[in-house]
Amino acid sequence: METRYKILTLLTIILTAPNAQNVAADLPWVRVSNDSKGFVEIESGLPFIPWGFNYDHEGDGRLLEDYWDKDWDTVECAFREMKQLGANVVRIHLQFGKFMNSPTQSRQNSLDQLARLTKLAEQTGLYIDLTGLGCYHKQDVPTWYNKLSESQRWAAQASFWEVVAKTCAESPAIFCYDLMNEPVVPGGDKKRDDWLGPGLGDKHFVQFIALKRNGRNRSEVARKWIRTMTTAIRKHDKRHLITVGLVNWSLDRPGITSGFAPEKIADQLDFIAMHIYPEKGKIDEAIETVKGFAAAGLPVIIEETFVLKCGADELGKFIERSREHATGWIGFYWGSMPEEIRPAKTLPEAFTLQWLELFEKKRDQILGPVASFLLNGVTAHRGNSAEYPENTLPAFQSGIDVGADWIELDVLRTADGKLVVIHDKTTTRVGDKHLSVANSTYAELATVDVAIDFRMRTGKTLEECPPQRIPCLLYTSPSPRDRG
Repeated sequence: METRYKILTLLTIILTAPNAQNVAADLPWVRVSNDSKGFVEIESGLPFIPWGFNYDHEGDGRLLEDYWDKDWDTVECAFREMKQLGANVVRIHLQFGKFMNSPTQSRQNSLDQLARLTKLAEQTGLYIDLTGLGCYHKQDVPTWYNKLSESQRWAAQASFWEVVAKTCAESPAIFCYDLMNEPVVPGGDKKRDDWLGPGLGDKHFVQFIALKRNGRNRSEVARKWIRTMTTAIRKHDKRHLITVGLVNWSLDRPGITSGFAPEKIADQLDFIAMHIYPEKGKIDEAIETVKGFAAAGLPVIIEETFVLKCGADELGKFIERSREHATGWIGFYWGSMPEEIRPAKTLPEAFTLQWLELFEKKRDQILGPVASFLLNGVTAHRGNSAEYPENTLPAFQSGIDVGADWIELDVLRTADGKLVVIHDKTTTRVGDKHLSVANSTYAELATVDVAIDFRMRTGKTLEECPPQRIPCLLYTSPSPRDRG
Protein backbone atom coordinates (compact mmCIF):
# COMPACT_ATOMS: atom_id res chain seq x y z
CA MET A 1 0.00 0.00 0.00
CA GLU A 2 2.82 2.41 0.82
CA THR A 3 4.20 2.13 -2.73
CA ARG A 4 0.93 3.13 -4.27
CA TYR A 5 0.57 6.13 -1.99
CA LYS A 6 4.05 7.19 -3.04
CA ILE A 7 2.97 6.95 -6.68
CA LEU A 8 0.03 9.26 -5.99
CA THR A 9 2.37 11.64 -4.18
CA LEU A 10 4.77 11.55 -7.14
CA LEU A 11 1.98 12.54 -9.52
CA THR A 12 1.07 15.45 -7.26
CA ILE A 13 4.68 16.64 -7.19
CA ILE A 14 4.97 16.41 -10.98
CA LEU A 15 1.78 18.32 -11.59
CA THR A 16 2.59 21.12 -9.13
CA ALA A 17 6.27 21.55 -9.93
CA PRO A 18 7.15 24.91 -11.58
CA ASN A 19 8.94 23.08 -14.39
CA ALA A 20 6.31 20.38 -14.85
CA GLN A 21 6.23 21.16 -18.56
CA ASN A 22 9.74 19.72 -18.85
CA VAL A 23 8.87 16.32 -17.38
CA ALA A 24 8.38 14.61 -20.75
CA ALA A 25 11.50 12.99 -22.14
CA ASP A 26 13.00 14.38 -25.33
CA LEU A 27 11.41 12.88 -28.41
CA PRO A 28 13.83 10.87 -30.57
CA TRP A 29 14.19 11.93 -34.19
CA VAL A 30 12.64 9.46 -36.64
CA ARG A 31 13.71 8.37 -40.14
CA VAL A 32 12.74 5.76 -42.72
CA SER A 33 14.27 2.36 -41.96
CA ASN A 34 17.07 1.03 -44.17
CA ASP A 35 14.76 -1.56 -45.75
CA SER A 36 12.23 1.19 -46.65
CA LYS A 37 9.45 -0.79 -44.99
CA GLY A 38 8.96 1.30 -41.87
CA PHE A 39 10.45 3.87 -39.51
CA VAL A 40 13.10 3.83 -36.79
CA GLU A 41 14.38 6.17 -34.13
CA ILE A 42 17.64 7.63 -35.44
CA GLU A 43 19.80 7.17 -32.35
CA SER A 44 18.49 3.89 -30.94
CA GLY A 45 17.45 2.19 -34.16
CA LEU A 46 14.26 1.04 -32.44
CA PRO A 47 11.21 0.69 -34.67
CA PHE A 48 8.64 3.49 -34.66
CA ILE A 49 5.05 2.64 -35.63
CA PRO A 50 2.76 5.66 -36.09
CA TRP A 51 -0.48 5.07 -34.19
CA GLY A 52 -2.71 8.02 -33.55
CA PHE A 53 -5.39 10.48 -34.48
CA ASN A 54 -6.38 13.18 -36.89
CA TYR A 55 -7.15 16.14 -34.66
CA ASP A 56 -8.78 18.16 -37.42
CA HIS A 57 -11.52 19.81 -35.39
CA GLU A 58 -13.30 19.76 -32.05
CA GLY A 59 -16.73 18.20 -31.60
CA ASP A 60 -18.40 21.50 -32.46
CA GLY A 61 -16.80 21.52 -35.92
CA ARG A 62 -14.36 24.38 -35.31
CA LEU A 63 -10.99 23.96 -37.00
CA LEU A 64 -7.82 24.20 -34.95
CA GLU A 65 -6.96 27.77 -35.91
CA ASP A 66 -10.50 28.86 -35.00
CA TYR A 67 -9.86 28.32 -31.31
CA TRP A 68 -6.15 27.89 -30.59
CA ASP A 69 -5.74 31.61 -29.80
CA LYS A 70 -8.49 32.09 -27.23
CA ASP A 71 -9.07 28.50 -26.17
CA TRP A 72 -5.59 27.04 -25.82
CA ASP A 73 -6.67 24.95 -22.83
CA THR A 74 -8.84 22.91 -25.20
CA VAL A 75 -5.81 22.09 -27.35
CA GLU A 76 -3.70 21.13 -24.34
CA CYS A 77 -6.48 18.96 -22.99
CA ALA A 78 -6.94 17.18 -26.33
CA PHE A 79 -3.22 16.43 -26.62
CA ARG A 80 -3.15 15.00 -23.09
CA GLU A 81 -6.17 12.84 -23.79
CA MET A 82 -4.84 11.53 -27.10
CA LYS A 83 -1.63 10.57 -25.32
CA GLN A 84 -3.68 8.91 -22.59
CA LEU A 85 -5.48 6.83 -25.18
CA GLY A 86 -2.12 5.52 -26.38
CA ALA A 87 -1.43 7.68 -29.42
CA ASN A 88 2.12 8.53 -30.45
CA VAL A 89 1.25 10.76 -33.41
CA VAL A 90 -1.32 13.49 -34.04
CA ARG A 91 -2.20 14.74 -37.49
CA ILE A 92 -3.04 18.44 -37.54
CA HIS A 93 -4.43 20.38 -40.50
CA LEU A 94 -3.30 23.94 -41.18
CA GLN A 95 -5.46 26.23 -43.30
CA PHE A 96 -3.69 28.30 -45.95
CA GLY A 97 -5.90 31.34 -45.34
CA LYS A 98 -5.07 31.40 -41.63
CA PHE A 99 -1.33 31.60 -42.32
CA MET A 100 -0.98 33.85 -45.37
CA ASN A 101 -2.06 37.49 -45.77
CA SER A 102 -0.80 37.63 -49.35
CA PRO A 103 1.08 35.32 -51.74
CA THR A 104 4.32 36.17 -49.94
CA GLN A 105 3.37 37.62 -46.54
CA SER A 106 2.67 35.24 -43.66
CA ARG A 107 0.82 35.83 -40.40
CA GLN A 108 3.32 35.86 -37.56
CA ASN A 109 0.69 35.16 -34.93
CA SER A 110 -0.25 31.90 -36.63
CA LEU A 111 3.39 30.89 -36.90
CA ASP A 112 3.85 31.68 -33.20
CA GLN A 113 0.91 29.45 -32.35
CA LEU A 114 2.35 26.71 -34.53
CA ALA A 115 5.63 26.96 -32.62
CA ARG A 116 3.63 26.77 -29.40
CA LEU A 117 1.89 23.65 -30.70
CA THR A 118 5.17 21.90 -31.53
CA LYS A 119 6.38 22.70 -28.02
CA LEU A 120 3.19 21.21 -26.60
CA ALA A 121 3.77 18.08 -28.68
CA GLU A 122 7.32 17.80 -27.35
CA GLN A 123 6.09 18.18 -23.78
CA THR A 124 3.26 15.69 -24.26
CA GLY A 125 5.42 13.14 -26.08
CA LEU A 126 3.45 13.19 -29.32
CA TYR A 127 4.74 13.46 -32.89
CA ILE A 128 2.95 15.73 -35.36
CA ASP A 129 1.90 14.80 -38.88
CA LEU A 130 1.68 18.39 -40.13
CA THR A 131 -0.73 18.65 -43.06
CA GLY A 132 -0.84 22.02 -44.78
CA LEU A 133 -2.54 24.14 -47.46
CA GLY A 134 -6.01 23.29 -46.15
CA CYS A 135 -9.06 25.03 -47.59
CA TYR A 136 -11.62 23.02 -45.65
CA HIS A 137 -13.95 25.94 -44.93
CA LYS A 138 -14.68 27.69 -48.19
CA GLN A 139 -15.60 30.92 -46.42
CA ASP A 140 -12.08 31.13 -44.98
CA VAL A 141 -10.31 30.91 -48.34
CA PRO A 142 -8.97 34.36 -49.30
CA THR A 143 -10.56 35.84 -52.42
CA TRP A 144 -7.13 36.83 -53.72
CA TYR A 145 -5.97 33.22 -53.42
CA ASN A 146 -8.76 31.94 -55.66
CA LYS A 147 -7.90 34.53 -58.31
CA LEU A 148 -4.26 33.47 -58.71
CA SER A 149 -3.11 31.65 -61.80
CA GLU A 150 -1.78 28.12 -61.43
CA SER A 151 1.86 29.22 -61.28
CA GLN A 152 1.02 32.05 -58.87
CA ARG A 153 -0.95 29.69 -56.65
CA TRP A 154 1.93 27.21 -56.55
CA ALA A 155 4.30 30.02 -55.61
CA ALA A 156 1.98 31.12 -52.79
CA GLN A 157 1.74 27.51 -51.58
CA ALA A 158 5.53 27.25 -51.64
CA SER A 159 5.72 30.44 -49.54
CA PHE A 160 3.41 28.81 -47.01
CA TRP A 161 5.62 25.75 -46.76
CA GLU A 162 8.78 27.81 -46.53
CA VAL A 163 7.61 29.71 -43.44
CA VAL A 164 6.12 26.60 -41.84
CA ALA A 165 9.33 24.62 -42.34
CA LYS A 166 11.40 27.50 -40.97
CA THR A 167 9.22 27.51 -37.86
CA CYS A 168 9.35 23.75 -37.29
CA ALA A 169 12.79 22.74 -38.56
CA GLU A 170 14.43 22.21 -35.17
CA SER A 171 11.63 20.33 -33.45
CA PRO A 172 11.89 16.54 -33.15
CA ALA A 173 8.12 16.49 -32.61
CA ILE A 174 7.48 16.96 -36.34
CA PHE A 175 7.10 13.47 -37.74
CA CYS A 176 6.41 14.68 -41.26
CA TYR A 177 5.10 17.40 -43.52
CA ASP A 178 2.05 16.29 -45.51
CA LEU A 179 2.01 18.68 -48.47
CA MET A 180 -1.76 18.69 -48.97
CA ASN A 181 -4.80 16.68 -48.02
CA GLU A 182 -6.07 14.72 -51.06
CA PRO A 183 -4.71 16.74 -54.01
CA VAL A 184 -6.00 16.04 -57.50
CA VAL A 185 -4.80 16.84 -61.03
CA PRO A 186 -7.77 17.41 -63.39
CA GLY A 187 -8.36 14.45 -65.69
CA GLY A 188 -10.42 16.02 -68.43
CA ASP A 189 -9.74 18.80 -70.93
CA LYS A 190 -12.51 21.07 -69.70
CA LYS A 191 -11.34 23.91 -67.48
CA ARG A 192 -12.59 23.86 -63.91
CA ASP A 193 -13.95 26.99 -62.24
CA ASP A 194 -13.22 25.90 -58.66
CA TRP A 195 -10.01 24.78 -56.96
CA LEU A 196 -11.95 22.72 -54.41
CA GLY A 197 -13.69 19.39 -54.82
CA PRO A 198 -17.27 18.71 -53.68
CA GLY A 199 -17.98 19.44 -50.03
CA LEU A 200 -18.68 16.86 -47.35
CA GLY A 201 -21.00 18.69 -45.00
CA ASP A 202 -19.45 22.13 -44.56
CA LYS A 203 -15.90 20.99 -45.37
CA HIS A 204 -13.95 20.56 -48.60
CA PHE A 205 -11.26 17.91 -48.28
CA VAL A 206 -10.28 17.39 -51.94
CA GLN A 207 -8.30 20.16 -53.63
CA PHE A 208 -7.14 20.57 -57.24
CA ILE A 209 -3.59 21.74 -57.96
CA ALA A 210 -4.60 22.92 -61.45
CA LEU A 211 -7.80 24.07 -63.10
CA LYS A 212 -6.95 22.69 -66.52
CA ARG A 213 -4.74 19.85 -67.67
CA ASN A 214 -3.76 21.58 -70.93
CA GLY A 215 -2.74 18.26 -72.50
CA ARG A 216 -0.09 17.61 -69.84
CA ASN A 217 0.68 14.22 -68.36
CA ARG A 218 -1.13 14.19 -65.00
CA SER A 219 1.66 12.37 -63.15
CA GLU A 220 4.20 14.89 -64.41
CA VAL A 221 2.05 17.74 -63.14
CA ALA A 222 1.83 16.03 -59.76
CA ARG A 223 5.58 15.42 -59.64
CA LYS A 224 6.37 19.02 -60.56
CA TRP A 225 4.02 20.34 -57.90
CA ILE A 226 5.57 18.06 -55.24
CA ARG A 227 9.07 19.21 -56.24
CA THR A 228 7.99 22.85 -55.93
CA MET A 229 6.67 22.32 -52.39
CA THR A 230 9.59 20.12 -51.33
CA THR A 231 12.15 22.62 -52.58
CA ALA A 232 10.51 25.32 -50.45
CA ILE A 233 10.64 23.11 -47.36
CA ARG A 234 14.24 22.04 -47.91
CA LYS A 235 15.43 25.67 -47.91
CA HIS A 236 15.06 25.56 -44.13
CA ASP A 237 14.50 21.93 -43.18
CA LYS A 238 16.54 19.13 -44.70
CA ARG A 239 15.68 16.61 -42.01
CA HIS A 240 11.98 16.00 -41.57
CA LEU A 241 10.06 13.50 -43.69
CA ILE A 242 7.76 14.62 -46.51
CA THR A 243 4.63 12.95 -47.88
CA VAL A 244 1.25 13.84 -49.39
CA GLY A 245 -2.17 12.58 -48.28
CA LEU A 246 -3.60 10.46 -51.10
CA VAL A 247 -7.20 9.46 -51.71
CA ASN A 248 -7.70 5.72 -52.11
CA TRP A 249 -8.58 6.20 -55.80
CA SER A 250 -5.06 7.40 -56.61
CA LEU A 251 -3.93 4.01 -57.97
CA ASP A 252 -3.33 3.91 -61.72
CA ARG A 253 -6.39 1.78 -62.48
CA PRO A 254 -9.47 2.11 -64.73
CA GLY A 255 -11.98 4.65 -63.48
CA ILE A 256 -11.61 7.92 -61.58
CA THR A 257 -8.06 8.64 -60.41
CA SER A 258 -6.36 11.58 -58.67
CA GLY A 259 -3.33 11.88 -60.97
CA PHE A 260 -1.08 11.16 -57.96
CA ALA A 261 -0.33 7.52 -58.77
CA PRO A 262 1.88 6.26 -55.90
CA GLU A 263 4.40 4.46 -58.07
CA LYS A 264 4.87 7.55 -60.25
CA ILE A 265 5.46 10.03 -57.43
CA ALA A 266 7.24 7.76 -54.93
CA ASP A 267 10.73 9.03 -55.81
CA GLN A 268 9.62 12.52 -54.74
CA LEU A 269 8.47 11.42 -51.25
CA ASP A 270 9.81 9.75 -48.12
CA PHE A 271 6.77 7.55 -47.59
CA ILE A 272 3.23 6.99 -48.87
CA ALA A 273 0.24 8.33 -46.91
CA MET A 274 -3.10 6.90 -48.02
CA HIS A 275 -6.68 7.45 -46.90
CA ILE A 276 -9.10 4.55 -46.86
CA TYR A 277 -12.41 3.80 -45.18
CA PRO A 278 -13.14 0.07 -45.66
CA GLU A 279 -16.66 -0.79 -46.71
CA LYS A 280 -18.83 -3.41 -45.06
CA GLY A 281 -18.23 -6.82 -46.61
CA LYS A 282 -15.36 -5.51 -48.76
CA ILE A 283 -12.31 -5.95 -46.54
CA ASP A 284 -10.54 -8.06 -49.19
CA GLU A 285 -10.97 -5.22 -51.67
CA ALA A 286 -9.61 -2.70 -49.17
CA ILE A 287 -6.55 -4.88 -48.51
CA GLU A 288 -5.87 -5.09 -52.25
CA THR A 289 -5.94 -1.30 -52.39
CA VAL A 290 -3.41 -1.01 -49.56
CA LYS A 291 -1.28 -3.60 -51.33
CA GLY A 292 -1.38 -1.46 -54.47
CA PHE A 293 -0.06 1.58 -52.58
CA ALA A 294 2.68 -0.53 -50.96
CA ALA A 295 3.84 -1.64 -54.40
CA ALA A 296 5.42 1.82 -54.79
CA GLY A 297 8.27 0.54 -52.58
CA LEU A 298 7.98 3.04 -49.71
CA PRO A 299 6.57 2.67 -46.19
CA VAL A 300 2.79 3.09 -46.15
CA ILE A 301 0.84 4.89 -43.45
CA ILE A 302 -2.94 4.67 -43.49
CA GLU A 303 -3.33 8.32 -42.60
CA GLU A 304 -7.11 8.31 -42.41
CA THR A 305 -9.45 5.48 -41.45
CA PHE A 306 -12.60 5.20 -39.39
CA VAL A 307 -15.80 3.21 -38.82
CA LEU A 308 -17.49 5.27 -41.53
CA LYS A 309 -18.54 2.49 -43.91
CA CYS A 310 -18.11 -0.60 -41.74
CA GLY A 311 -18.33 -1.60 -38.10
CA ALA A 312 -15.54 -1.80 -35.54
CA ASP A 313 -15.16 -5.57 -35.94
CA GLU A 314 -14.48 -5.31 -39.65
CA LEU A 315 -12.23 -2.28 -39.26
CA GLY A 316 -10.26 -4.17 -36.63
CA LYS A 317 -9.80 -7.08 -39.05
CA PHE A 318 -8.76 -4.65 -41.77
CA ILE A 319 -6.12 -3.06 -39.55
CA GLU A 320 -4.77 -6.46 -38.58
CA ARG A 321 -4.60 -7.75 -42.16
CA SER A 322 -3.14 -4.49 -43.47
CA ARG A 323 -0.11 -4.88 -41.21
CA GLU A 324 1.50 -6.96 -43.96
CA HIS A 325 1.55 -3.87 -46.21
CA ALA A 326 1.24 -0.80 -43.92
CA THR A 327 3.28 0.43 -40.99
CA GLY A 328 1.08 3.10 -39.39
CA TRP A 329 -2.57 3.91 -38.77
CA ILE A 330 -4.22 7.24 -37.93
CA GLY A 331 -7.91 7.58 -37.07
CA PHE A 332 -9.78 10.52 -35.54
CA TYR A 333 -10.19 12.27 -32.19
CA TRP A 334 -12.68 15.11 -31.70
CA GLY A 335 -12.22 16.15 -28.09
CA SER A 336 -14.23 13.57 -26.13
CA MET A 337 -12.90 10.55 -24.26
CA PRO A 338 -14.83 7.24 -24.34
CA GLU A 339 -16.20 7.72 -20.83
CA GLU A 340 -17.54 11.15 -21.80
CA ILE A 341 -19.43 9.64 -24.73
CA ARG A 342 -20.61 6.47 -23.03
CA PRO A 343 -23.47 5.73 -23.34
CA ALA A 344 -23.71 7.09 -26.89
CA LYS A 345 -26.87 9.06 -27.49
CA THR A 346 -26.50 9.78 -31.21
CA LEU A 347 -25.26 7.91 -34.26
CA PRO A 348 -22.10 10.05 -34.58
CA GLU A 349 -21.36 9.42 -30.90
CA ALA A 350 -21.84 5.68 -31.43
CA PHE A 351 -19.40 5.67 -34.36
CA THR A 352 -16.84 7.69 -32.40
CA LEU A 353 -17.14 5.45 -29.35
CA GLN A 354 -16.70 2.33 -31.49
CA TRP A 355 -13.53 3.76 -32.97
CA LEU A 356 -12.01 4.91 -29.68
CA GLU A 357 -12.70 1.55 -28.03
CA LEU A 358 -11.13 -0.22 -31.01
CA PHE A 359 -8.14 2.12 -30.86
CA GLU A 360 -7.51 1.28 -27.22
CA LYS A 361 -8.06 -2.43 -27.84
CA LYS A 362 -5.61 -2.58 -30.75
CA ARG A 363 -2.96 -0.30 -29.24
CA ASP A 364 -0.84 -2.87 -27.47
CA GLN A 365 -1.21 -5.32 -30.35
CA ILE A 366 0.13 -2.74 -32.82
CA LEU A 367 2.76 -1.06 -30.68
CA GLY A 368 3.82 -3.84 -28.35
CA PRO A 369 5.15 -2.69 -24.96
CA VAL A 370 4.59 1.05 -24.71
CA ALA A 371 7.61 3.05 -23.59
CA SER A 372 5.68 5.75 -21.76
CA PHE A 373 5.69 5.13 -18.01
CA LEU A 374 2.10 6.30 -17.82
CA LEU A 375 1.07 3.32 -19.92
CA ASN A 376 3.18 0.91 -17.89
CA GLY A 377 0.79 -0.96 -15.64
CA VAL A 378 -2.84 -0.24 -14.80
CA THR A 379 -3.96 3.39 -14.66
CA ALA A 380 -7.03 4.48 -12.71
CA HIS A 381 -8.36 7.15 -15.09
CA ARG A 382 -9.54 10.08 -12.93
CA GLY A 383 -9.40 7.58 -10.07
CA ASN A 384 -11.70 4.57 -10.08
CA SER A 385 -14.24 6.59 -12.03
CA ALA A 386 -16.32 3.53 -12.89
CA GLU A 387 -17.30 3.14 -9.23
CA TYR A 388 -17.03 6.68 -7.87
CA PRO A 389 -17.47 10.25 -9.20
CA GLU A 390 -14.45 11.12 -11.35
CA ASN A 391 -11.58 13.20 -9.94
CA THR A 392 -12.84 12.96 -6.35
CA LEU A 393 -11.02 11.72 -3.26
CA PRO A 394 -13.16 8.53 -2.99
CA ALA A 395 -12.31 7.73 -6.63
CA PHE A 396 -8.59 8.17 -5.99
CA GLN A 397 -8.70 6.11 -2.78
CA SER A 398 -10.63 3.35 -4.54
CA GLY A 399 -8.09 3.31 -7.38
CA ILE A 400 -5.38 2.65 -4.82
CA ASP A 401 -7.47 0.05 -2.97
CA VAL A 402 -8.18 -2.01 -6.10
CA GLY A 403 -4.48 -2.14 -6.98
CA ALA A 404 -4.00 0.43 -9.75
CA ASP A 405 -0.37 1.22 -10.55
CA TRP A 406 -1.06 4.84 -11.47
CA ILE A 407 -3.67 7.42 -10.59
CA GLU A 408 -4.40 9.84 -13.44
CA LEU A 409 -6.02 13.17 -12.67
CA ASP A 410 -6.71 16.56 -14.31
CA VAL A 411 -5.65 19.91 -12.89
CA LEU A 412 -6.89 23.45 -13.61
CA ARG A 413 -6.13 26.80 -11.94
CA THR A 414 -8.83 28.86 -10.21
CA ALA A 415 -9.26 32.63 -10.27
CA ASP A 416 -7.46 32.89 -6.92
CA GLY A 417 -4.53 30.77 -8.06
CA LYS A 418 -5.46 27.42 -6.50
CA LEU A 419 -4.84 24.18 -8.40
CA VAL A 420 -8.01 22.09 -8.38
CA VAL A 421 -8.70 18.59 -9.66
CA ILE A 422 -11.32 18.69 -12.41
CA HIS A 423 -11.30 17.74 -16.08
CA ASP A 424 -13.62 20.27 -17.72
CA LYS A 425 -13.17 24.03 -17.79
CA THR A 426 -16.63 24.42 -16.24
CA THR A 427 -18.56 22.45 -13.63
CA THR A 428 -21.60 22.03 -15.90
CA ARG A 429 -21.11 18.39 -16.90
CA VAL A 430 -20.34 16.91 -13.48
CA GLY A 431 -21.86 19.39 -11.03
CA ASP A 432 -25.08 21.00 -9.89
CA LYS A 433 -23.92 24.53 -10.73
CA HIS A 434 -22.49 26.19 -13.83
CA LEU A 435 -19.20 27.79 -12.83
CA SER A 436 -16.10 28.53 -14.88
CA VAL A 437 -13.04 27.17 -13.09
CA ALA A 438 -10.75 29.94 -14.32
CA ASN A 439 -13.22 32.67 -13.31
CA SER A 440 -14.21 31.26 -9.90
CA THR A 441 -12.44 31.15 -6.57
CA TYR A 442 -11.73 27.88 -4.82
CA ALA A 443 -14.29 28.77 -2.16
CA GLU A 444 -16.97 29.22 -4.84
CA LEU A 445 -16.06 25.96 -6.56
CA ALA A 446 -16.14 24.12 -3.24
CA THR A 447 -19.92 24.69 -3.09
CA VAL A 448 -20.51 22.53 -6.18
CA ASP A 449 -21.62 18.91 -5.78
CA VAL A 450 -19.57 17.15 -8.46
CA ALA A 451 -21.21 13.78 -7.82
CA ILE A 452 -24.56 14.70 -9.34
CA ASP A 453 -23.70 13.53 -12.85
CA PHE A 454 -22.43 10.19 -11.50
CA ARG A 455 -25.62 9.68 -9.48
CA MET A 456 -27.78 10.44 -12.51
CA ARG A 457 -25.83 8.06 -14.76
CA THR A 458 -25.68 5.20 -12.26
CA GLY A 459 -29.06 5.61 -10.55
CA LYS A 460 -27.41 5.80 -7.12
CA THR A 461 -29.15 7.57 -4.26
CA LEU A 462 -27.71 10.36 -2.12
CA GLU A 463 -27.13 7.82 0.61
CA GLU A 464 -25.25 5.52 -1.76
CA CYS A 465 -23.29 8.38 -3.34
CA PRO A 466 -23.01 11.40 -1.02
CA PRO A 467 -22.17 14.85 -2.39
CA GLN A 468 -18.53 15.36 -3.38
CA ARG A 469 -16.51 18.55 -3.70
CA ILE A 470 -13.78 19.50 -6.15
CA PRO A 471 -10.49 18.59 -4.47
CA CYS A 472 -7.66 21.07 -4.19
CA LEU A 473 -4.52 19.42 -5.52
CA LEU A 474 -2.82 19.96 -2.17
CA TYR A 475 -5.21 17.46 -0.59
CA THR A 476 -5.16 14.68 -3.17
CA SER A 477 -1.97 13.21 -1.69
CA PRO A 478 -2.24 11.52 1.71
CA SER A 479 -0.05 12.81 4.50
CA PRO A 480 2.83 10.62 5.77
CA ARG A 481 0.85 9.52 8.83
CA ASP A 482 -1.83 8.05 6.56
CA ARG A 483 0.57 5.80 4.64
CA GLY A 484 1.19 2.16 5.24
